[in-house]
Amino acid sequence: MKSFRVALVFEGTRSAAFLRQMRRYLLVLKIGLMICMYYACTFFQSGKIAMRCIDRLLRELMYHYATTVCDIVGVREDLIHLWRDYIPQQAIKHPFLMHGILALAALHLAYLQPSSSLRKLQTCDKHQAIALEQFRSILSSPIDPQLADARFALAATLAVSSMARSCAGTDSAALDVSTIAELFILTRGVRDMILLSAEHIRTGPMVSLLHIRRCPEPTEVSLPPSVYAQFEAVQHMLVSYGLDPDALHHCQTALLEPRGIYQNIAHILPSGNVELGDLSRWQVLVSMEYITLVQAHNPPALVILAHYAVTMTTVHTAWYTQVWAERALHSIGHALEGTMQHWIHWPMDQAKYRLSVLSPKLAD
Repeated sequence: MKSFRVALVFEGTRSAAFLRQMRRYLLVLKIGLMICMYYACTFFQSGKIAMRCIDRLLRELMYHYATTVCDIVGVREDLIHLWRDYIPQQAIKHPFLMHGILALAALHLAYLQPSSSLRKLQTCDKHQAIALEQFRSILSSPIDPQLADARFALAATLAVSSMARSCAGTDSAALDVSTIAELFILTRGVRDMILLSAEHIRTGPMVSLLHIRRCPEPTEVSLPPSVYAQFEAVQHMLVSYGLDPDALHHCQTALLEPRGIYQNIAHILPSGNVELGDLSRWQVLVSMEYITLVQAHNPPALVILAHYAVTMTTVHTAWYTQVWAERALHSIGHALEGTMQHWIHWPMDQAKYRLSVLSPKLAD
């Protein structure tokens, strides 16, 4: 009897796995059909019929997204479902989003296949350029509620792919301070996209992307003494540096959020994995005046940025965050003046161990 129950459990597990695999194959087929319709269709232009066909790389990208990429851009089950099922369904209807997820798939393949990374990165850039061109056209048109989910999905996809693209390849100098500031501006664009169709998004499937885990109120997670002392030292530096009142205000406000993010990381880790969305909200909340200070290589603003950049190392499921953090810290350290160089040491030391000071689970 016991062996019979074990067999049933095994069979049920195997059946569930089979159903999940079949769902993936059906998704691949659906995306493939959409690409066939898009690329193999005829269209009339300048009196000539032009034909487009799918090449092997496009089929590879479609398959890779459906079987791999959609499972690594989120940790929670609702996010995995969103990227695996709903966003591809929207991409079938809206070619601009299809180009966005194909660009993301090419970017991940470039990471997995270094020998062919150049071609994959070129493919990524091509699809991303098409997505952006079509996206700008849609943004300049009257708001269409039927495009709300696809627009938001592409904005979120571009936020991920832009960050990953900035640290692709071997050129560590490619991620300079200006590039980091541009990423912040892009992330704020995602926020603006949400505001355009806030009511629709908050009541639809895409709402999962808006869920941010935070420390339960009024409970606060205490930071380790060494981390607390570091933030106090940065705060003291801001006051004593000699910033003008406006710059001091924007830097002090910007410093508050990284401290909260450190608390969130310490709160989340005992029961789960840190997601990019748990950290990227800081990029939206800081003021444009602070971003301008970063672009101007203002030393105190860069020190705060370094303490934020190191938090990216805690996102273990994203393939690019560790490299992004290391390269960002390198660029920030290079941009800091000689007398301010020592402020980069603590974030760099923490990056080596993925902020394990917050939790043993962060240690490799």
